[in-house]
Amino acid sequence: MIDELGGMIVAEEAKKSGFNTKKVLILVLVFGLFLVVTVGVAYMVAVKVVVDENKTENPKNSEVEERGILVSGGEFTTNLKDKGIIKITLEYEVENEKVKEEVEEKSPIIKDKVISVLRSQKYDEVNGYMGMENLRSSIKQELNKILQKGKLMEVYITDIIVF
Repeated sequence: MIDELGGMIVAEEAKKSGFNTKKVLILVLVFGLFLVVTVGVAYMVAVKVVVDENKTENPKNSEVEERGILVSGGEFTTNLKDKGIIKITLEYEVENEKVKEEVEEKSPIIKDKVISVLRSQKYDEVNGYMGMENLRSSIKQELNKILQKGKLMEVYITDIIVF
């Protein structure tokens, strides 16, 4: 009976102090639910970040397929129209194997056309970034006039010195 009386005294004191086991149980459950939701959201965010990083590191196959075939254009050194000398190395991106073969077959004609384009340029026209872009565009335009089996997709300037 002492145990029961002692237990009753503790229970009565708990009621007087406002201690309620139901309130504690509800608080523990709410905290547990909050913890589960927080971990779930963190997991979903982490998965999304990893998936996005994989997409940027591994480009889609369609982007890779859109690229053409690279053909060496060679190195050219010639005088400019007014003053100076230009030394340039080119690479051509072509649509397919047929165009690659045509570029290789017409190599002397293409080299002649590139030299003609370079010699028609003035020092101030080819100097700087915009000059290089204009030169690239002019070469591409002139070479596409020669090709019959397809077109150059792009002309890449891999080395250039204007002096």
